[in-house]
Amino acid sequence: WTGQNRVALQDTQWAELDKAVAVSDTDNSPVYFVAPEQFIGDQRSSYNQDLVFTLKVAKHVTNQDVKDIIIVGADRQELSTSITAQGNPFPNTESQTYRFRIHADPYYGWYPRINELDFIGILSNITAIKIRGTYSFKDIGYLSNVHLGTAGVAPSATNPKLATWIEHCECLPGFVGQFCESCESGFRRETKFGGPFNRCIKCDCHNHSTSCEAESGSCICEHNTAGDTCERCARGYYGDALQGTPDD
Repeated sequence: WTGQNRVALQDTQWAELDKAVAVSDTDNSPVYFVAPEQFIGDQRSSYNQDLVFTLKVAKHVTNQDVKDIIIVGADRQELSTSITAQGNPFPNTESQTYRFRIHADPYYGWYPRINELDFIGILSNITAIKIRGTYSFKDIGYLSNVHLGTAGVAPSATNPKLATWIEHCECLPGFVGQFCESCESGFRRETKFGGPFNRCIKCDCHNHSTSCEAESGSCICEHNTAGDTCERCARGYYGDALQGTPDD
């Protein structure tokens, strides 16, 4: 975990007595705990699951903000809620468990109010999860036991409940993955780095390759050709790569 206020990164400390990561406020600006890599990326399977953590602070809290808990998606889209949403308590000097259901229903208090598809779209490419750690000047926040629930399409030993809300997709040609979110071999995004909601189309390599990098569309060129679409000869070779034959 790292620390961050509204303008810069902040140091974190390990509080051995509390077995927790700690951040401190030194300039009267809220400091957030920022989640490590395992919490980011495609987290659609966390929809209708819980974000759970233990938090305590050095000073009693009487204020909260709609941006105490922030989930950041692609293009800086955000979902946020207050620390007291969903019946959670104000932080205090005793460790308390917090539980937030990640769901688009307004009942759960996430802002902005958006439909389920757009909500899940943000979860499809999480770039940061931020948990507010300090609530007053010179406050110290202690965070531990963080868990982001995930669901599977089949029961398991660790999650025996069948997740019926997770769709099982039969993908169209060119798409693969649990949610048809990826391009299969030989296909690329129609728009370069267009993300999981962008259409997959066949690689365009002028017949000099059958494969390309799915997100960028850059071909893995053969026949001594080069370029994003194998449109030119590789260095040291001459000819017309646009003819589309092995002997161009």
